[in-house]
Amino acid sequence: MHRWIGVVSRRCRAAAAAKVRSVVRFGAIGPRQEETGIIACVRSSGEDQRHFSLTTDMTLTKRFPDAKAVMLTALMVASTAMNVILSLECAHLREIVRSIQAGRSLPKVKAPPFNAKSMDGSTITFAFPREKMLILYAFSPTCVWSRRNHPNAVSLSKKLGSRADFVAVSLIDSKTLLETYVTEHRSSFPVLFAVTPALKKDLQMGITPQLLVLSPVGELLKVWSGPFVDRNREEIETFLHIKI
Repeated sequence: MHRWIGVVSRRCRAAAAAKVRSVVRFGAIGPRQEETGIIACVRSSGEDQRHFSLTTDMTLTKRFPDAKAVMLTALMVASTAMNVILSLECAHLREIVRSIQAGRSLPKVKAPPFNAKSMDGSTITFAFPREKMLILYAFSPTCVWSRRNHPNAVSLSKKLGSRADFVAVSLIDSKTLLETYVTEHRSSFPVLFAVTPALKKDLQMGITPQLLVLSPVGELLKVWSGPFVDRNREEIETFLHIKI
């Protein structure tokens, strides 16, 4: 590489000298200026040499980029793609929640008779018609929002009193997890699990925490998804005529 650069440099010097001499022959510059012109051309050729070396290094760098830079770029692209996917998924879930809360996705839904297991292992049957409203509080023992919302659920069940049957339904059927949850969170209402799969499907139970109000004949009257705060709290208090 250095030998080739040297050849280029010598050729540049020779070309520069020949050019200056030709200009001298035509009277454009004087003899003393010839020497100055040659020196300038030689200096220019030196700058060309350095420029050539720098350009070569940049070309090699572009053709063979650092492996760490490639890896960082790939990670940034993957992270951006994942953020886009998660944003779209969150937007889709928010739309589902809004749709459920507005009652558009559950028009005139009627719950079928269903069974569930209590913490003592017994099976409880829920049939319609019944004397009171049935309020199902769907939760998950592994959901952080279910844990945070538990005091609101306890307060709601106490304020309702004998006006309605308030039952907590776990969407996770692990009795071990439920026993731990019940031990940590004292409840004034029954905690059930292993509900009939048809009930989950018909009522579209899946978001936790979730409050579902069933009429005495089993008709789904209202659904709130998410913790009992802000708009959910206001609507629940207005609909059930209580103060949480």
